[in-house]
Amino acid sequence: MKARIVIIYFIFTAFAIAFTPLASEAYAAQSAAGGETALTIDVMSSSEVSAEKILLSDIAVISLSEGFECDVEKVGAIEIGHSPRPGSVRVVRAFEIAGACARRMNISEGSLKMSGALSCAVTRARSCDTSAYKASLLKEIGGKAKSLFIEKFSGKYQIDSEDRLNFKIVSGLSETALKRISGIEEIKLAVLSYRSGTAGISVSGPEGPVATLYARVTYRHTACRAGARIARGERLDFSRLEGYEIEIFPEKRADYISPFQAPAGGLASCELPGRTSVPAAGGEGGHATGRDASRTAGSALFASRDIAAGEIVKSVLFNKKSDVRAGQMILLSVAGARSTLSFNAVARSSGSTGETVEAVNPKTQRRYKARVTGPGEAEAI
Repeated sequence: MKARIVIIYFIFTAFAIAFTPLASEAYAAQSAAGGETALTIDVMSSSEVSAEKILLSDIAVISLSEGFECDVEKVGAIEIGHSPRPGSVRVVRAFEIAGACARRMNISEGSLKMSGALSCAVTRARSCDTSAYKASLLKEIGGKAKSLFIEKFSGKYQIDSEDRLNFKIVSGLSETALKRISGIEEIKLAVLSYRSGTAGISVSGPEGPVATLYARVTYRHTACRAGARIARGERLDFSRLEGYEIEIFPEKRADYISPFQAPAGGLASCELPGRTSVPAAGGEGGHATGRDASRTAGSALFASRDIAAGEIVKSVLFNKKSDVRAGQMILLSVAGARSTLSFNAVARSSGSTGETVEAVNPKTQRRYKARVTGPGEAEAI
């Protein structure tokens, strides 16, 4: 019988401890109504911490009032805020401590008696490793700055895939900057500028800018390389090109011929590193992007020099050759029901074989839309 009583007692005690909150609700209500003091927090004037978080027990001595029941260890473990960077100082004011405790314990600030210093100067031991903190800060700032960069420049540089944009902080986070940033509760970022793969980022706090960081910006772009040697003067043939991924500055995308400019089924190899295949004609989302579309199909592009097999194909390596030039007298063929009539006409626009131009009969002034069939020749459509 005694053994059962002892077991029941221990079970009841363990259950009560497990479910006892930081402050008893009954006493919290009583103290809030009657203005009684629940506990006294004696704030230290200074303290050195070693962890990432500042705990109440690190910066104050806690004393419970008579009749107030709570777990002192749990009260001491209340998080007040982030620790400063090793070697720097963060000032924690008494009213901040009172507010954090009242919220965590679910009691009014009037139930707390604050004594001691008005603030505590918290430092972090220099022996602590800053590499983890710096890496975490770089990741946080880099992620936010990348989103701001895309928001600001996506239209200008046609950034159609966030995953393809690489954004890495490379300079500006000196020891002094790290010290300043570590003391800011809420960091505000702004992308100030961008030029030649480098973005300038302003880091600010409540009182204004504290540092300027610089990020390296590149874009993983799907370009083309020659599957075999292309001789000078040879027409661009997408069936002889292979898809190939390169990392370039966002503004350089228009410098490269893309497989998405190719006619459907016109690319020799669609296998790309990290991707299963290239879609048919169109942009990375299935349609041609603005500046890529300006060189669509490439039927009128001719190599300006020899291009070696495996060489990345740039737009500058090809020139547009017009078989028909505006103002030129051409031989225009007009097909009838039983016969084809050919006569001289004046071209009003330029084009290469396969492209559409406008021509006019100088005698009748009748205008025709015609498809270029060769040098100086076209057929009405």
